[in-house]
Amino acid sequence: MRVPLDITRRNGAANLLRLSRVEDWRGYLGMALLGLFLNGVPSDPLDTAIFMLIVSFYLAFAFSVNNCFDVVVDLLDVKDLNKNPVASGLLAFESAIAFSLAFLVAGMVLSYSFFGIRSTLLFSLLYLLAGLYSVPPVRIKSRPYFDLLSHGLFFGGLLILAGPTTFGRLTPVTLGIAVVLFFYSMFLEIRNHIDDYEFDKLSGTRTTVVHLGLEASERLKRALALITIISLYVILIATSNLVTLLITTITLSLLVLLGLSEDRTVDFTVVASMLFLLLEQSNLIVV
Repeated sequence: MRVPLDITRRNGAANLLRLSRVEDWRGYLGMALLGLFLNGVPSDPLDTAIFMLIVSFYLAFAFSVNNCFDVVVDLLDVKDLNKNPVASGLLAFESAIAFSLAFLVAGMVLSYSFFGIRSTLLFSLLYLLAGLYSVPPVRIKSRPYFDLLSHGLFFGGLLILAGPTTFGRLTPVTLGIAVVLFFYSMFLEIRNHIDDYEFDKLSGTRTTVVHLGLEASERLKRALALITIISLYVILIATSNLVTLLITTITLSLLVLLGLSEDRTVDFTVVASMLFLLLEQSNLIVV
């Protein structure tokens, strides 16, 4: 059967961008860049560019395949409907699957061709987890608790390890921050699912939040926020990143005093900490 590649229609490029949810990549690109640069910039700029292209193909796959199998949910939510060209009828399901697979193949071929087996194995695991998260019959997104754990890995702890694994420079700092981002990614996931609670419940998507209910999910979200901050402090103290520890404490204190929401406080604290950790590890800040 011939796949109707209707991406070539008018506004096809825009539909492809919507399918890939490029506007939602920022934080995940940041995680990949953080892992890449924590132990020094690769000597060849071309290697850096190719690595980030591979990461982009991976993110495009993860978001596009999720759009393919989230049609029922997104039809109920006007906000997400605008981000899903499959649900809104602008792109055929077969075409979306074809492009999702193209992103997968492109990323894997580039990874193996330029960086060898270690990088390929790591990205294979990322692609596998991202695919299983969305694709039936496994569809981890509909399996309580496993949805949070898998998201913590493929959009958190494992993603930051992609750079060090590819370029062979795993350090205690990087491994520690991978743990922090694992918990932070779980926090992001339950926050998103709390926002989508009504739509997930109506569509029969049994996320952790649907399983627990809103009140218990809010408690779990607060617990994950606390674990994220505590793990961040433990890693910074254990690795003697004292400047970053000080900046993290100042940032957290100011945000609490300003009365920002818990969500924004966690977000800004983690981002500020990661930025200053990168500077400290690059010896741009010294004690």
